[in-house]
Amino acid sequence: MKKNTLHIGDVTITEEIKSGVPTGSWRIDLAPALSPTGKRVRYRYPSKTAAQNAARKFMKDREIADHLGRQGTPSFTLNDVFTQFVDHETVKIKAGRKREGSFRTDLNALKHVLTHLGDHELRKIDDSAVARYQATRKDAGMAEVTINTEVRKLRLLLNWCREKRMIDLVPKFIDLVEPPTHTEVPTLPEMMLILDQLKYRHRVLVRLMCETGLRASEAYRLRWENVDLVRRTVRVVSQGRITPKTRYSTREVHIGAGLAADLREVSMCSDWVFPQDINPARPMVCFKKSLRSAVKRSGVKRYGGPIRFTPKYGRKAFTSYQWIRGTPLELIRKMVGHSPNSRVTEQNYLHIPAESAREAVLDLDLMAAGGK
Repeated sequence: MKKNTLHIGDVTITEEIKSGVPTGSWRIDLAPALSPTGKRVRYRYPSKTAAQNAARKFMKDREIADHLGRQGTPSFTLNDVFTQFVDHETVKIKAGRKREGSFRTDLNALKHVLTHLGDHELRKIDDSAVARYQATRKDAGMAEVTINTEVRKLRLLLNWCREKRMIDLVPKFIDLVEPPTHTEVPTLPEMMLILDQLKYRHRVLVRLMCETGLRASEAYRLRWENVDLVRRTVRVVSQGRITPKTRYSTREVHIGAGLAADLREVSMCSDWVFPQDINPARPMVCFKKSLRSAVKRSGVKRYGGPIRFTPKYGRKAFTSYQWIRGTPLELIRKMVGHSPNSRVTEQNYLHIPAESAREAVLDLDLMAAGGK
């Protein structure tokens, strides 16, 4: 029986036949000149359509690879270049120049971007196209902060395309106005009420974040080898493929006598200070549900409901309490692992508890009475 053969560009697609009977599978045959290994290779696919799609992708990938070494005005789409972008970012992760967590965030946002803009040519993606995307996402019920994050990741991908000379410039996109969020940390007495409702290991974890300013991820992945209970210090350092968020995140943080005593009572059954209950060989991932229940039981409320307090708020509580104590902002930045000139500390982490603000209320009657 004669084999059915197709050609897509320089790629040959052949129907697989065994003992004169088609198996239903199809093969791509790459000559040595086309193969990435320099040798003839064959790839097997379950259907003709799958083989054709793979052949088209191979031709497009080769076209992009050829373009990277020359000037030109290509007509590539976002979908066309996405694979090369992912490969480039993966190499950066292996080199230690990018965190895996950041890459996962990029991919999650770009997944939605590609769904709506993936078939757009790079040179045709402008503010009008992005405005339509923003409107579509708003209609889907997405928050402004989420949409802005997705557009930032699109900008990241387009910047990579510009570096590879696929486009001449990256157009300016106007972000959506994000409504202000109300963040309030508990007062110190309220924090103690919340801690009292947590089981011991979780209580020590929250106390650690509130007293040191460690990120939730830094606290979850804390190893005993990085805890010195004699000197009362903990270190935030690289651990294999898990690296600190920035170069300023690598630091040594001092802890108080009370927290050190609590840590001594924590079981050392694992290399991790806060291991998972089910699998102690792995670090804790999250305890939002347990913390939310503890907040509810504590009775700490705002506007008729339980105060919002998540694992990330421990770091906000630390910076806010330190600011109230009069700790210089430069020292706070250093303790939480921010750069010396960072504006993020003030903008996102300083939240004065309501009761502390109440103590600063100006009452002219009382001042006048005191003056008499």
